[in-house]
Amino acid sequence: MKSESATLSWESLVDALRLELQEYGGLMNLLDEQQKGILGRDSESLISLNKSIEEQLEITSRSRYEREQLAEYAVQEHELEAEATLSELIPFFPEPARPLLQALIERINAMLERIKHKSGQNRMLLARAYELIEQIMRIVQPRAVTKTYNREGNLNLETTSMLNNVRFTA
Repeated sequence: MKSESATLSWESLVDALRLELQEYGGLMNLLDEQQKGILGRDSESLISLNKSIEEQLEITSRSRYEREQLAEYAVQEHELEAEATLSELIPFFPEPARPLLQALIERINAMLERIKHKSGQNRMLLARAYELIEQIMRIVQPRAVTKTYNREGNLNLETTSMLNNVRFTA
């Protein structure tokens, strides 16, 4: 019975890893689109994309949580330490499943690195765009720009004039 349970476990884990990889791929596509919007100065699409990215992050988080739950179940099933990694679980699954599990884990880790890199690039591009906006506002209305940082260390720019009040957060 234990081997049947292990078989169900590895198949469920493979499905969860595939779904997680798919969701990370969706997030990467949105980050690519965000970068195109930043470089193309398309503020309307950026607003929509930022909302889509937030939604995709929630979906990705749920798929990761579900995969972590399955991994936790497998750890308990094989009586391993709670901190065991997915890679440490691989030897406990049937031989034919091991290369697939290893490949999925490696692809997810590679995708996470790409996402981290792309989101860092996008943050830098946005920060530079905000700096340019600040410089332009200081030229147009030197006393109308207030530059502060919030508790998270993000830049806040507030501009005030007789016509409008604009607030940017980077």
